[in-house]
Amino acid sequence: MAYTNILFISFLWLACLGCFHTEPPVRIKRLPKLFTRVDLPEAAYTNTKEKGAPLTYEASEYAELTTKTHPALDSCCDSTNLLPCCKDYWFDLYYPSFDATLNFTYKSLHFDGVSDHIKSDFIMSSFVNTNNRRAQVEEQQQGSTPQGYYYEHYSYAEAGEPEMFFIADTLGQHCLLGSLIFNSAGQSSDSLSPYISFIQKDIEHFISSVTFH
Repeated sequence: MAYTNILFISFLWLACLGCFHTEPPVRIKRLPKLFTRVDLPEAAYTNTKEKGAPLTYEASEYAELTTKTHPALDSCCDSTNLLPCCKDYWFDLYYPSFDATLNFTYKSLHFDGVSDHIKSDFIMSSFVNTNNRRAQVEEQQQGSTPQGYYYEHYSYAEAGEPEMFFIADTLGQHCLLGSLIFNSAGQSSDSLSPYISFIQKDIEHFISSVTFH
């Protein structure tokens, strides 16, 4: 009888242990984030000479040129106005594969009888008004081009319009403002990063090749 009780108690004890037994937690291994592979073409450039254009430059062979000319601004070219006379010239370089556009505004300035101080203020105010941005600047470059023009190039932490720059000659007679715009809304900076890097190199090549006339 005692032996039977011992067997019964042992069986009951093992059964209780089984009731409280828990499986070890299952650990799910997170897979690394996957990005779509982007195959970009080799950079290639062509010299652009539009009839009547105030400048020449080398643009990417993958961009399409659209020009828009505008008459002189009456308020600026009034003979009684002491401010410099100016004529504007607009053109775009559109990348159909990226749905991105480089927008350009050229300003031709005539400073007859105007001091160097006013020349500098006029050019810089034109750029500051165009470049009125609250986005964080990630990178800023400035210097001289091979033709001796002054330039500034800004890269922003913003997907829609990540690049802006301007080029001006030392005499203050020519000024070119440029910006990169991605037309597809809702894309993140990560998804656009390969295209931004590709066009950044095009911008650097463009800046080094510009010649004003």
